[in-house]
Amino acid sequence: PLPSTAGSGPGQYVSAMGMDVDGEYLYAGLATEPDVRGYYQLDNGAEIFWGVWSANNYSVDSGSGPQPAASGPWQYMVGTHAFDIATYNGPTGTATFSYVGGTGLTPNAPGSAVAIGATSTLTLDLGSLDMMVNIDAGALGTLVNQTTATAIDFQTSGIGIGDTGTNTFGTIGGHFIGGGDGAISFINVTDGVGVTYEGTAAFASDTPLSGGEVVVAQ
Repeated sequence: PLPSTAGSGPGQYVSAMGMDVDGEYLYAGLATEPDVRGYYQLDNGAEIFWGVWSANNYSVDSGSGPQPAASGPWQYMVGTHAFDIATYNGPTGTATFSYVGGTGLTPNAPGSAVAIGATSTLTLDLGSLDMMVNIDAGALGTLVNQTTATAIDFQTSGIGIGDTGTNTFGTIGGHFIGGGDGAISFINVTDGVGVTYEGTAAFASDTPLSGGEVVVAQ
């Protein structure tokens, strides 16, 4: 389901969103604005915006009226002009998508959030659509593909990522946006002691693919 938004440009944010759990849940912000929000505009004008509502500032409605949030923050990322990479038929070669922002990775236990490093990338072979992930996740290590994966996997089931040195493993999945010139993603990984980290990350391509609609990673 498409989100309800407020504001415009760098000031926009998601105020409510239907969820994919039997189509019945709605997260609605109870505060005036999210606790954290960010924005990035691709060169072709497509927009990406993200934010975090803390557990005290949103509710869950399962059809019987708003209920307090179950636990943890609600993190979201939205992009405009969705692009199905399976339809790409342009020049071959390699496109590198560089990290441009996001919420970082928040733990489900007491502890500090982990910032995603600016050197993080998604590398896409425009012929085979094979995709390499390289996420600088600080103390969690460098999260890379655990098996061969494609951009189709990224936008459907997700790609398995991890760092064997820190024993941190999980997935990254999302959508290509901006006609293919950007990507939004949601990351979920668990470290060696069982703490799960979740967050969003946005990327912009160094090779315009421009080919949409609004899509969400959350």
